[in-house]
Amino acid sequence: MNRLFLIPLLLLALCLGTAHAAPLNVDTVREPHSLLANFTWLADTEGSYSIGTVTSGAVHDRFTSLRGGFPVEAKGKVWLHLVLTKNPTNPAQPGSNANISPPLSMKLGPLPGGTAKLFRLQTSGALVAADTWGSETIADGDEYPLPTPGSTPLHIYIQLAETPGLWFHPSVTPQASLTPPLLPLDMVLPGLFILGIAVCLLRAAKERAAWALWGALFLGACLAQTILPLPRLDMPFTYGDLPVLLAPGLALMLLPHLGRHMLQTHQQGSAQDTLLSLYSLLGLALCFLPLVPHMYWIARLFPLWPFLLIPLLPFCLWGLAAKRSGSLAFAGACVMPVIGAAITFFAIDAELPHPLAPLGTYWGLAIGGLGLCLARVQRLEKGQREDAALLLNDEEQPHPSFHELFQREPLFPEAVSKPLRINKSLPDFLDPLPSTPGARQPSSGLEDLGLSLSPSKQ
Repeated sequence: MNRLFLIPLLLLALCLGTAHAAPLNVDTVREPHSLLANFTWLADTEGSYSIGTVTSGAVHDRFTSLRGGFPVEAKGKVWLHLVLTKNPTNPAQPGSNANISPPLSMKLGPLPGGTAKLFRLQTSGALVAADTWGSETIADGDEYPLPTPGSTPLHIYIQLAETPGLWFHPSVTPQASLTPPLLPLDMVLPGLFILGIAVCLLRAAKERAAWALWGALFLGACLAQTILPLPRLDMPFTYGDLPVLLAPGLALMLLPHLGRHMLQTHQQGSAQDTLLSLYSLLGLALCFLPLVPHMYWIARLFPLWPFLLIPLLPFCLWGLAAKRSGSLAFAGACVMPVIGAAITFFAIDAELPHPLAPLGTYWGLAIGGLGLCLARVQRLEKGQREDAALLLNDEEQPHPSFHELFQREPLFPEAVSKPLRINKSLPDFLDPLPSTPGARQPSSGLEDLGLSLSPSKQ
């Protein structure tokens, strides 16, 4: 029983422990380090706080730890607070390397609105000029060199124009460990989508393939989601925000129609074609969902929309089992985005995910789109379409009756093809026998009917 009383105390201690963040000791950072445990945050829904307001005692006590990330439905401006400290200087070795802090760079990652404003006290060596706040602007994706704190902790405040999404992972890295990427990732992904769109359009024009046109439209919707930023949730959307809000729903609506043309179920009227057509309506619902009042925040979950492609995997398996041409490319267009979305999902709780992890969904869509460019889809001839339709619908259609079967496959083709002609000449056994004097002629049975077989005299 005594242990039961310890549970509320442990929960209270846990809440108090997560309400405040630990300062960042710059002398202990030797490799890339996540700042989620070092940041505290304060919501500014109305956008009325200034640097003087957030540093006052009444408002400053409302900062909470950012260890668990931002709420999904949070909107409006946000203030971040970071405290920098360093080890005490050893007076016995004033010029030694032990007293020199390594230079660090902070990266906030993708920023809503593209920029953030940073405030810190103006310093002159180790002296701090009190009540003098200087502001700087941090661009999206920039590496900001952190100042070295003096003998007293250095407070840094950052104002964000909009609450970031679930994949906000600020980090700090020693400047000696910074390596520029070989290629800018923000240009590689759009390039892959543009390449896929161009190849699909060329194949659609050269091969007169409808599936290639559907593939170009699908990749175009994915490209719009990749390059267009999400609108601010604290402001009403405009017509210019519609492309990025409708892009995931359009991609989900176009992919089943792409599968219908790649698996060629649209030429057979099978049950698979009906199910794919009905499933495309889910994409239509996803298009209108962010436009519903109080559902605007659903746009932050757009990187996870490929999970809605999981019900299409049985169609991929059916196409592979039936050895349909184009089934392998369609399976790649469905499976790769799901794998990428799983990587993106697990990156939410990761302390310091790989830079490509939050973009896993878009990399999966790009790789699947490149697979569409290499697809080999053979057209079914008219006879092949009829045979495939009969094979698929044999169990669904009733067995034909004898009359229908006779009309479809006549038993005597020659007799049906040639009209029946009636020979008016009499057969030999009906010819009259030669007459014998005194003998009674046998009756052929026609005289009883009043008919005569003798030739008529003209």
